Amino acid sequence: MLQPPPLPAAPAPDPSPVPVIKATKVKNAVLSPPLIPHILRVHHDESDLPTHPNETHVIIRRMSLKDVASVFHIGETVFSSESYPQLYRTWSPYEVTDNLSTDGELCLVAEEVRKLPPKRGRRPKEYKEHAKRVVGFILGSVTEKKKKQEGCAYLAWVAVNEQYQRQGIGTELVGTIEALFKKEDMVTIVADTPESNVPARRFLEKLGFGNPISHVYMSLNIASSKGKEGGKVPRKKKGTPKTKPVKVRQMDIDDLAKVYALGEEVFTQELYPNLYSIWSEAEVVELFGSDSDTCFVCEASDKTFLGFVLGTEIEKKGSSWRYGYLLWLAVSPQAQGLGVGRRLLKEFQDTMEQNGCRLLLCDTQADNLAARAFFEKSGFQDWEDHVYYTKDMQAEGKGEEREGPVEGRMVERGDVQKTVKGIPQPRLTRLTKTKKVGEKKVGEKKSGTK
Repeated sequence: MLQPPPLPAAPAPDPSPVPVIKATKVKNAVLSPPLIPHILRVHHDESDLPTHPNETHVIIRRMSLKDVASVFHIGETVFSSESYPQLYRTWSPYEVTDNLSTDGELCLVAEEVRKLPPKRGRRPKEYKEHAKRVVGFILGSVTEKKKKQEGCAYLAWVAVNEQYQRQGIGTELVGTIEALFKKEDMVTIVADTPESNVPARRFLEKLGFGNPISHVYMSLNIASSKGKEGGKVPRKKKGTPKTKPVKVRQMDIDDLAKVYALGEEVFTQELYPNLYSIWSEAEVVELFGSDSDTCFVCEASDKTFLGFVLGTEIEKKGSSWRYGYLLWLAVSPQAQGLGVGRRLLKEFQDTMEQNGCRLLLCDTQADNLAARAFFEKSGFQDWEDHVYYTKDMQAEGKGEEREGPVEGRMVERGDVQKTVKGIPQPRLTRLTKTKKVGEKKVGEKKSGTK
């Protein structure tokens, strides 16, 4: 009897654990050894299938509609409420379908392909020689900055089934999507992870991500905030000049250009590099199209545009909780002292309460003490710290050219999250105000949650 050719030796596992990234959130969990007894190969050739029953291939390919359910359920398993409450609250079916519909070419899956043992006797008509299932995924998106003719990529979600950790799947997913970002001429990539997740941070740094910026995610229990001064417009002190009355109303199609222009003015690269990278015309249009009932603007009696707030709702399947996610809030520098920020926040909070939401989410830059004080005074509390990283694709290009994704070892596991009906991609709640101090402008950013 002829013996089958010897199989290649299994690659030695990488001892350094690498966590799961949520669209840029990285999971912080105790990692267990891989549970796969097979020889594993990770590659991109869908025609290269295993030929032996004890051989397993993991093929990195573009995500399709048939993969949506599998991707969502992997995320539900990885992004748990115990480990990452913020990711858990924001992870939803909408996150998957929205990314697939808007940036489908940047949505990838890792599919396990196993050779089935030979079937004895008569084979059924539907007999299949290989068993397939999705074991990991990565969702990305891009933002074009028209003024500077540059683009920014966002690593939104990455997760790999616990049994397939330490097999190079996560690293291969990241390497593959980076190659796609390069083809789109992206200048930078943004990613984030919980601040306490040291292994994940080291993993991102090893991949070339740097310039860490700390963010604070906060939440507000709407029921317990009743009676607090968060939604009240501050009383004027005696002797202060009269201010023009302001009006908050629901955003309409005539406000699209004004909202985008104010965002460009407020979310600057110098003060808020992460928000600058994500803010775009597509972000405004998408939120207006999907969540126009939770987007508001503020204007003076003479129709001067003063500010806006953009948000969304998140509904978790199997849970009675609904969340309101404050994504973007900006106030014109010329409108400081008019109570615009408080009026916008109150309108958003009241709307979310009427819609049955019990919790509001938001985030802001950790060193933005003024914004944190604004939210804390409004009843928000700190509950999770994150770090945002960026990677300069142009600087990387100056080194050795990479002929394709390099296979490595990334261990993923955990519990995940973006909130909502979701942001179109990364959605950090971004709330920003700028005020003048002397002749300089100091940004005090306030933000919503994801």
